[in-house]
Amino acid sequence: MNTWSVENRDDLLLFQTPTLLLSWKHSDRASGLTGMHRTAGDVGFSFGDGSPLWSLDVRDRQGFRTVLDGTDADHFSYTVGDTLCLRWSGLVDGLIDVTLRGTADPERPLLRWRMHITNRSDALTIWDILLPSLSDVLGPTGSHDADVMFTSEGFGCSIPHPQMQRKHAVWERFRYPNNIVSMPYCALQNGNTGLYIGMHDPTGMRKDFQFTPPEGLAGTAGPDDSYTGAQPIRITLPAPDSGRAQSELSLGFDTVMALFEGDWYDAALIQRE
Repeated sequence: MNTWSVENRDDLLLFQTPTLLLSWKHSDRASGLTGMHRTAGDVGFSFGDGSPLWSLDVRDRQGFRTVLDGTDADHFSYTVGDTLCLRWSGLVDGLIDVTLRGTADPERPLLRWRMHITNRSDALTIWDILLPSLSDVLGPTGSHDADVMFTSEGFGCSIPHPQMQRKHAVWERFRYPNNIVSMPYCALQNGNTGLYIGMHDPTGMRKDFQFTPPEGLAGTAGPDDSYTGAQPIRITLPAPDSGRAQSELSLGFDTVMALFEGDWYDAALIQRE
């Protein structure tokens, strides 16, 4: 029995399970995740006009840096079945391929990603990995004014209007593990629906969480304290064996994205599992 099915609508691919619907944009100019919703009711989050979902920081022997994402691949393909398999081949003149395998929870809208990278060059190293890289996480209310960010700093932080408070808070970027961050996850609540993003890594590998827009893309506050910019969520981690030419590289843990109803407590229960 196949868990995943796919519908092709022009440059939009709709990957679906009984509980989850992923919208994936693919064209000559874009390749990325545009939305994650419940199959029933279509409640969930959008991610702008095709968030790349992942990117790689690649270095050569002289230390020169190239940042790659799915738009740099020569070929994109997918297969559906018990898992959703997305493949990007031919990056860096055919030297690097990237595969993401998505496993859906049968009972709820929860998705586990596993990444694998093939590197055919002994002169290149994968230095850093961004996964996920979501450019604008917009909830079901259609407005960032209802956003509340949850992090595990200290006894836990619940931050309303996260972009409005970014100049006065330390939570805009944090590293796990450190002496005040206890769990590698964050969540964004919008209305009564939340998006959970966590690294379910038993080894405690370093991860950097970032929630602020890149320089020059930050939004502005309106006269009624509304927010007009984007709300990104990005997680960066050092690639295993960075500095060496990794011929095969796999992240041996799940990157989890899930929709939930409720607040910080419901998000924490996902990490607790």
